[in-house]
Amino acid sequence: MFSPALLSLNVHLRGRSGYTDEVTGEHRSYFGKSAAIDAGNPQSDYSNEPSPNGKRVNLGVYGNTPYATRSSYAGFIIIVR
Repeated sequence: MFSPALLSLNVHLRGRSGYTDEVTGEHRSYFGKSAAIDAGNPQSDYSNEPSPNGKRVNLGVYGNTPYATRSSYAGFIIIVR
């Protein structure tokens, strides 16, 4: 499915919820969030992306694949003072 040249590069989007590495099967995550997560065409299929997927396809090589970077959980923060 992926070429050997592509597998030698790590072109995954960086995100707090992480992704599953397609070579090792390890879960990897990073601080911050790539602007390309959930930034694809709203009409594009995202059904192959792992949950939570933001109900929108990621941009890049791994968009709409099981190896796509997961979305951050949607929600809100309540600050009580």
